[in-house]
Amino acid sequence: MNKQKGVSSLLWIVIILSVVIVAGGIATWQMWPREEAPTPSSTADSASITTSTPSADETAVKEVVTEFLKAKQSRSFEEAKPFLTPEFAKTIDPVMFAGTSNPHMGQFEIQGIQLLSDGETYQVKARIYSEYTGQGVIGYQDNNYYLQPFDCSYRINRIEFGEYINLDETADWKTYTNEEYGFEFKYPEKIDTDYISIYSSSWPPETILTPIDPNFVCEENLNLKTALGYGKREEITVNDTTYCVTTGSEGTAGYVYMTYRYVTNKDNRQVTFEFTLAYPDCGALYGIDNKMEKCETEQDSFNPTILIDKIFSTFKFID
Repeated sequence: MNKQKGVSSLLWIVIILSVVIVAGGIATWQMWPREEAPTPSSTADSASITTSTPSADETAVKEVVTEFLKAKQSRSFEEAKPFLTPEFAKTIDPVMFAGTSNPHMGQFEIQGIQLLSDGETYQVKARIYSEYTGQGVIGYQDNNYYLQPFDCSYRINRIEFGEYINLDETADWKTYTNEEYGFEFKYPEKIDTDYISIYSSSWPPETILTPIDPNFVCEENLNLKTALGYGKREEITVNDTTYCVTTGSEGTAGYVYMTYRYVTNKDNRQVTFEFTLAYPDCGALYGIDNKMEKCETEQDSFNPTILIDKIFSTFKFID
C-alpha cells in the first residue's frame, strides 16, 4: 500500500513539472520579439506604384496637350483645333497661332498635371522653348493649359501664358546688313564696360569678305609692327571657332587706342572683322578720385575675343 502511494506521489510530481515547463515555454514564445510581415499598403514598392502610375484621365489630358503642342510646332492651327473646345478655338487668330519662322517654337516639356478643386478641370504645366535657326534655344515660357471633359475625352478651354525668359544675350542688339555682299550680323550698341570704350568710327566692326586663301597661315608674332601699329598676332580658338588675331596700338592724350583684326572662315569665305577700342590711362585719369584700381581691374579682365565671338555667332549670309 505504501509502495503504491509513493509511486502515485512521484507521478503527480512529474505531471506538475511538465505543466510548469510547457506553460513557461508558451509564455517565453509569446514574449519573444517578432518582425511583423509587411502589408501591401505599408511597403515602399506599393507606395511607389500608387503615386507614379498616372490615372487614365491624366494620361488622356497629357496626350491632348502633347498633340496640341506638336501642332503648334508645325504652325498648323487646323491640326490644333481638334484639341480645343469650339468656344476657345474661336478666340484664337490662326495667323497669330502660326507665329514666325524665326524665332519659332522649339521643343517642349510637360512638367506637371493636377486635378483642380472642382473635380473635373485639369491643369497641365508645360515649358515651351523658343529657337532661332542657326542659334538654337533663345528663351522659354512656362504655360498652364486647362482642360475639361468634352465628348468622352478632354479639350483645352483656356491657356495661361507665363513670363517669357530670354536666354539670348544678343536679343537687344542691333543688326548690321550689307545687301551688296549679302551678309548680316548683330552687334551691341555699346560694350558692357565702365572705362573701356568703343572708338565710334570703327563700330560696328568693319567687315571684309574674301575667298578662302589656301596658303593663309596665321604666323604668331608677339612683337609685331604692322599698319595697325605695334602689337602681336596669335591664333585663338573660342567655342570651336579659330581666329587669327592681329592687334596694334597707338597712344594719344591719356588713351591707348587698340585696333583688333579677327580673321576666320565661314561657308567657304574668309571673314575679317576690324574695330578699335579706347583704353584710358587709369593712373593719369582716375588716380585722383580713387577709381584707378577699378579701371585697371576692368582692363585686366576684359576679353575682346569673347565679344567678337558672340558677334560672329550671329553672322550669316543672306539671299
